[in-house]
Amino acid sequence: MEVAETDTAARFPDARARNIATLCARGAPAEALVRTSGRVVHIRRKSRLLLFFDLRAPDDASVGVAGRVTTVCKAGPLSAAEMQAVRADVRLGDIVVVVGPSEPAPPPGVPCVLALSVRVRTRWLGANPSRPFAPQPLGAHAFGAEATTADTVGTSASAVERASDGAAHALAAGHAPAPGACAPRAPPATCVHFMSTGGCRVVGCRFAHEVPAGGRAAWLAEARAARAARGQCADDPHGASDKATSAQRARVFADWLVRTYGTERLSAGSGVLDIAGGRGDLAFELHTVRGVRTTSIDPRAPQLRRAQHRFVDAHPHAPRAPHVRARFDDAFARSAEYGALVRSASLLVGLHPDQATGAIVEAAVSLALPFAVVPCCVFAHGFPERRRPADGQPVSSYEDLLAWLGARASAGEVRTDFLRVAGKNRVLYMLHGGARRGDDALACVECEPEAAATL
Repeated sequence: MEVAETDTAARFPDARARNIATLCARGAPAEALVRTSGRVVHIRRKSRLLLFFDLRAPDDASVGVAGRVTTVCKAGPLSAAEMQAVRADVRLGDIVVVVGPSEPAPPPGVPCVLALSVRVRTRWLGANPSRPFAPQPLGAHAFGAEATTADTVGTSASAVERASDGAAHALAAGHAPAPGACAPRAPPATCVHFMSTGGCRVVGCRFAHEVPAGGRAAWLAEARAARAARGQCADDPHGASDKATSAQRARVFADWLVRTYGTERLSAGSGVLDIAGGRGDLAFELHTVRGVRTTSIDPRAPQLRRAQHRFVDAHPHAPRAPHVRARFDDAFARSAEYGALVRSASLLVGLHPDQATGAIVEAAVSLALPFAVVPCCVFAHGFPERRRPADGQPVSSYEDLLAWLGARASAGEVRTDFLRVAGKNRVLYMLHGGARRGDDALACVECEPEAAATL
């Protein structure tokens, strides 16, 4: 099934001409460029600036042994934006067209092409929406005939393990593997979905679907402990065993807000704005449970959990937090309908607010309002304009995001603390709003038209 083509040269009109000019400036003739196409059978993402993928191109014998060629995509020949496009567009099984200079063939004889242009001609998932493509890494079978559709979607983890075991037994007996035999490899990791739910719906899943000898409960407990240890920040004073579960983070954050700012201060003006609050857990904890005036802002409608329904049934007169179904951004904060709500808020908060994290901090700083956010995901692709304050490189990690958020306010204004809860638990906050920024301050487009016109 043909789909609209994705071409870096089309998306970046001057890219290919610039890349070819750079190549020629280094002494390579433009006619040295080769054009090859084939199915992507293996992808190796080394970093944001370096990516390799292998093509099987059986109809183009000029590009490799038995039609296999390695494509090199790296910064320099490709810009950062082009690299981002390639990383996002190229997937296993896709038929891809690559243009670039050929490189000498390193062992074991697979030539390389340095990509100057990458175009996705056909999507694998377009014709096989329910059948993932099984990767074909470089190995003893790398130069055999191109795998059929059945070969690429029916390979299970157990089949790979059996083939690997045969080669391992041959080595143990002192015999070299027969030509075409798989090299010994480690047993596949256990499938998390299988262990969590008792089943797996992924066709051709490459992970093992067997309960370990210790049992399912022990495996899940060990996996949770390992995940908690990976997420533990070096400067987090709370031990992993002392933290509440992530399901309790709204309650823990609400307690922290009351303890840090006080109920009276939080309820002043239009109260707390819980931005990107999802189901409304934090607004429920503040407004309904603790009586702190709170408004929830999120495009989704609030939805009570079972425990919250029980609380409402036991306290029928407890107030429900007002909810605004909208996306919080600069236009929302400046609008005639909601601008006054934002400007008179006592505090802007976000608990894992995803894409709204930056908007919360920037709006609070511009309006001289205090804020408290618990960042989580980075969304580097959604905000390519963000740059690390130290070196001007793109924000691409959690640490980069923290540094970028801290640089939104004046030095020393943003403080940090940790919630006693599992998962991302670092709080960035300001106790006081400070001085309102003149040119950057948000202005209502109707109430303050002259100020808004200067933005």
